[in-house]
Amino acid sequence: MVGILARHLALSLGKNKVLRDVSLTVEAGKSLVLMGQSGVGKSVLMRALLGLLPRDNGVVELGNFITTPDSVLPPVDFFQQTGVVFQSYALFDSLRVWENVAFRIKGSDRLRRERAARLLHQVELSDATLDLYPNTLSGGMKRRVSIARSIALSPKFLFFDEPTEGLDPILSHTISALIRKVITQLQATAITISHDIHSATHIGDHVALLHDGVLAWQGKSNELHRTTHPIMRRFIECSTGL
Repeated sequence: MVGILARHLALSLGKNKVLRDVSLTVEAGKSLVLMGQSGVGKSVLMRALLGLLPRDNGVVELGNFITTPDSVLPPVDFFQQTGVVFQSYALFDSLRVWENVAFRIKGSDRLRRERAARLLHQVELSDATLDLYPNTLSGGMKRRVSIARSIALSPKFLFFDEPTEGLDPILSHTISALIRKVITQLQATAITISHDIHSATHIGDHVALLHDGVLAWQGKSNELHRTTHPIMRRFIECSTGL
């Protein structure tokens, strides 16, 4: 069963043809890691899949939701089933941690706060963080809070944009394992953008490499280090220093 499907996706920003012909399939309940050099258009592709950017061509299927260039934005029901962790966290500075996590949860403040506490426990944060403000948190804690918010409605689809960016290797491994855990627990269909080879093998069932507007390589994550594909091989060597 298909969770996310894109066929012949093309998208331009001004005169720059960012995506030329991108086709990908993520089976329902599976996790894909999208890799590529900085500036190649990974975040653009994620936003195109979410319907946040207009595209020149291509069909996107997100479960039962189908969009075309003429009807880019999915219905509200789709976003109620979707969680997104942006690279910049996108936390609300004026809201406390529990209010950020419970932003889309309906009900009384007491029930929302209790639900937020349970979600924070899922990402291994204690009740001591509930009433803190984002500007008092470390980078790793902000990532955990943003992950907790993304899973608040038990989504069917999860999108993560560079979730380990700027983290030290130990914390990067911890966040990668956490993301894998929540994907598995929710049985969600997930796409993660990353340039980190080690994170990719932890988070993804499959990996795809975006290069020059197309997916130059796609395969299972356990095939990553065995591939002889020249573009993927060069990316791995540059990323790992081998």
